Amino acid sequence: MKLSLLKLTVLLLVMLSCSKQVDNSEGGKNGNKFDQEYVLNIDGNRIVIKESNGKYYFSEDEILSERQFNILKSLQNNSTTKARSVYTSEFIKYWPNNIIYYKNSSTKANVSNALNHIANRTGVAFVERTNQTNYIEFVNANENSSDVGMQGGKQIVNIYNDITGIIVHEVLHAMGFFHEMVRSDRDNFINIFYSNIENGQSHNFNVRPEAVSGGDFDFGSIMMYSSYAFSKNNQPTILKKNGTEITEYQRAEMSALDAFYVREKYPVRIVGPDYFCPSGTYSLEGLKSDAVVTWAFSGNSALYSGSSGVFNRNPNSLGGEGSIVATITRNGVSFEVNKNVYVGLSPSGINYYSSSALVNKSVMLKYGTDITWNPSTSYYEVRSLDGILISPMPNGFNPSQNNSLFVSGVNGFRLADPYSGISSINVEIRYYTSACGWTNWQRMNVVF
Repeated sequence: MKLSLLKLTVLLLVMLSCSKQVDNSEGGKNGNKFDQEYVLNIDGNRIVIKESNGKYYFSEDEILSERQFNILKSLQNNSTTKARSVYTSEFIKYWPNNIIYYKNSSTKANVSNALNHIANRTGVAFVERTNQTNYIEFVNANENSSDVGMQGGKQIVNIYNDITGIIVHEVLHAMGFFHEMVRSDRDNFINIFYSNIENGQSHNFNVRPEAVSGGDFDFGSIMMYSSYAFSKNNQPTILKKNGTEITEYQRAEMSALDAFYVREKYPVRIVGPDYFCPSGTYSLEGLKSDAVVTWAFSGNSALYSGSSGVFNRNPNSLGGEGSIVATITRNGVSFEVNKNVYVGLSPSGINYYSSSALVNKSVMLKYGTDITWNPSTSYYEVRSLDGILISPMPNGFNPSQNNSLFVSGVNGFRLADPYSGISSINVEIRYYTSACGWTNWQRMNVVF
């Protein structure tokens, strides 16, 4: 008898190991009993919303508020431009200032791991609530689910599975992110097989209006379902366009694109001048976590000073383009933020203070309010863009450039003979100083 039971157990294990995994993990074990079902027709897509106790389920674990549900309803049947505008601006609300307050009333040990997982890859800080009005609260439940985006006041994150990746998944819903396969462009990347979906579960395959993440479809997203999600017959419900399964499916960690999209909605930015000389100071805006920041410069036109966010022009460089780089590291996980800059004076300071039609149609140049000229420390280069020949000023400086399309080492230029009938000229000008090197080129139209 014992031998027979052992054989039966082994047989069952073999059968289970050979069968495809049916992934219903996001919904927990609830198998929600819904009070009412609503079918919306938006952009030719059939969207099923299920209501339970005043909550509107866009999927098994994505809960919409009544406000969000009403916005969706307004999009039905050739919605107006105003309805689209409201949807775009009001449907999802993100948490302000990159700070999300929380309270953990659950017994799940991995809540803190999940919050750290997100904070390590973004600038978002999760701060335990004291008396803040808007916050999320983790509770034990018989399902994994969350509101989508900030609702205002207390909002519940239901946790059934004490698994870090699943909790991350639900927190990302609370932060305003939907499942990857609800993108409106999903049909370019995947096929949905409705005949294989469990009865009553088609709402898990809704399409969100205009929900295009941009770029490649992220099969490895922690927000993506498996090929056998909600399957009723052990056959795939989702396949790639080429007919293969989604082998990238995982709940271990946020993908690189997951982290990118979070940082897009909860941005960390380098703030500071677009141009600097001889030094510039930069800081990070939006970084709320307790991460370590390492600064660097990409390019040879500047050097990091060693003082947080301060960069100096490289004395061995004539200036030019480069990038401020901040590497943000928390618990051994890093990401970079960049800002493109120009090391040197801004070309917008270049102008002319005199354009005379009387003396060979001459133009005298200035930088800012400075009209002084010392060719050993500062001067201009000028390129004619109209095919009109020019000569350097003052007369006699570098005369080999007379009547050409380019002059250098000047503080002005004039039109070469014959110039009658010419009332304006388009030129590009750049400015050099011994302290800051070259500006980049500034286009200018000079009228005589």
